[in-house]
Amino acid sequence: IVIKNLIDGVPMYKIRRWRMGAYGIDSNPILDRRTFGEEIFRNVILSPFETLMPPIAAYTFFKEKEKKSNKYILLILSIVILILSCVAGGGGRLGFIYYFGSYLLAFLISLKNNKRIDIKKYTKYIIIILILGFIATISLTKFRTSNSFIKQVYTYFAMPPTLLSLWLPKITNIEHTYGLLTTFGVHSYIFRGFDAIGLDILIPSIYNDTFQHLLNAEKFIQAGFGVANAFVTPIYYFMIDGGIPFVCLASMFFGYITSKLYNKLIDKIDIKNFVVYTLVMYGIFLTFIRIQTAIPSFIISFIFAIILLDTVEEKNNKERSKKKWKKKNIHS
Repeated sequence: IVIKNLIDGVPMYKIRRWRMGAYGIDSNPILDRRTFGEEIFRNVILSPFETLMPPIAAYTFFKEKEKKSNKYILLILSIVILILSCVAGGGGRLGFIYYFGSYLLAFLISLKNNKRIDIKKYTKYIIIILILGFIATISLTKFRTSNSFIKQVYTYFAMPPTLLSLWLPKITNIEHTYGLLTTFGVHSYIFRGFDAIGLDILIPSIYNDTFQHLLNAEKFIQAGFGVANAFVTPIYYFMIDGGIPFVCLASMFFGYITSKLYNKLIDKIDIKNFVVYTLVMYGIFLTFIRIQTAIPSFIISFIFAIILLDTVEEKNNKERSKKKWKKKNIHS
């Protein structure tokens, strides 16, 4: 659909806006063709697995004892998924930054975990990966906009304080949502499920207010240099949830969680701890836009990571125990 529209002359930035629209709220050629079932599949299955693939592939790539065939199969699959996701997403660049950032994190963790690692060999790999990521990001920027890459980067990182300052007068004295906006990704599908099966009576009015605040952040407003949206920082969400006290408490809580997960990773470097920590670091990177806990697919990624990778670690531990038992008996 994206390729067809590009051939028909629709600019990439317009397709990107279609792709980023809210299902059931906005109307455009991409969203209008989707069924409710497809939308659930995309958000509950497809998007979370797309998010999990880069850190899993990166961890496996730098794991010394992993079979080469497994490394390259995951590498190729993850690149194919990245490219298809980028095209389907209307030329999104965050996927590339996240992908190559996952490999950089995996490389740094492998250095810390294995002192005997061939630093020269893997440094060469990581330099190539980062260069390719940089080229891909610049190319997509050129494809999507007439602005230079440097101007685009500057605009994106200078925009959040401006947008936040425009929103603050409007959200300072409104009725608070008591954490529901920050944790929208946790509870939203429960209430949307009620709405889908006709149990509107079970949906509290505060949920509708919360959803509207989420949609408001995506509205394009005049920001001096032109129109802009979305880049409102976590403070937008925290202020609506509980004012300045909530800004302080929520910031401290997220900082505490990040430090705990980092310490857990350092204590035991395995695939589950690495993937969870990478997701957290991606969430921190995106704080110049929003708080990622407001995005349902991001929360589902954590759930999948914990459930599925717990199973992987359990299987690996059993295999290691069997090998130790066999060696012990042979030695005896």
